Amino acid sequence: MNLWPIAEGFLLGAAVSAFNHLIVWQAIRGSGNQPSETVQRTVMGRYLVRLATNFLALFIAFKLFDPSALLATAIGLTMARNVLVVRAVFSRNKGGE
Repeated sequence: MNLWPIAEGFLLGAAVSAFNHLIVWQAIRGSGNQPSETVQRTVMGRYLVRLATNFLALFIAFKLFDPSALLATAIGLTMARNVLVVRAVFSRNKGGE
């Protein structure tokens, strides 16, 4: 079994996940003293871009790589969330000691 397509799918998903996290975080961090409607529209727009890039990454993984890379790409797309959850769990455990 060739594992390269799976590794490429995972790396594609992880890269898209990092990009998605970055664009949403910049929108939230840059909100400052803007009205809540403006912030909501900006963040919502970034989430729509995030959704589109997720679908595009899955489509690319399916068309360019082996179809088995689709699952690896999906796992890679969750990496930013997984890292944030693990960091939150460890910081909560460290603070509770």
